Amino acid sequence: RSPYVQIRPHHSRGAMTASPPRSGSRRPRLIAALSAAALLGHLSVRSGLLGFAAPPSTEGRRAALLQVLAPVAALSLGGGAARAMPDEQLAPPVIKDIDRCYKQIQQGCDWMYFELKPAMEKQDLGAIRKAIGAVSLGAHVSPLETDLIFPLEQLLSSNIDSQEDGWVDAVRKVASSFDNIKDVIGGAEWNVAMTSFEDARVATNKILADINARSEKVYFTTMDDEYANKRYKRYLQNKKDAISFRQNAGGVLAGALR
Repeated sequence: RSPYVQIRPHHSRGAMTASPPRSGSRRPRLIAALSAAALLGHLSVRSGLLGFAAPPSTEGRRAALLQVLAPVAALSLGGGAARAMPDEQLAPPVIKDIDRCYKQIQQGCDWMYFELKPAMEKQDLGAIRKAIGAVSLGAHVSPLETDLIFPLEQLLSSNIDSQEDGWVDAVRKVASSFDNIKDVIGGAEWNVAMTSFEDARVATNKILADINARSEKVYFTTMDDEYANKRYKRYLQNKKDAISFRQNAGGVLAGALR
């Protein structure tokens, strides 16, 4: 139903080895284990000598290695799970993408909280469809897509652990929740719609909070009970700036056409 629910993170070997490990990290042993495992897996698939089964291709290179060669990796890690620690710092390629798009994502959260939520609380169908980008509005694309879902999908591409970190499932939940709101508001199923909104809020917060916890600075304001106090004035100012920009751009264009 949605173009966003079939996403798959793009795995990059460069992203996996780019950041130096923190003290006490298991990443050096993980890389050594997977390097040895990759060689054994390659030999097993090519010659059949080692008796390993070929992994499914749909899960990606990293997941496939873990599925096929988990015993080898676990042995090298002293029995621990063969993946990055949950609190490990995000790799430089991920931080680079976050630096590029975090303001845009925060503005998408603002739109969700200050445009979509009030419209749903008022049960205003027209305002809801405008906020969420319903098909009935033609070519209108909601900021929920351009400023929230799209940039979050880009972060999935740079984080090789996005599946294990729960980011992929979270983005799917956000997209499917917005789709569900579109489906049920026509039948006035307001309780279902508000539940879907809450699902989208929680899923978005999961990614934002994880980024804050694994970065050297706090990038995001999560959508908690104090969100309006923290962000509403900034949201209004951004909205006024956007209107002023469009008006100035329109005046320049009109003058050029005279």
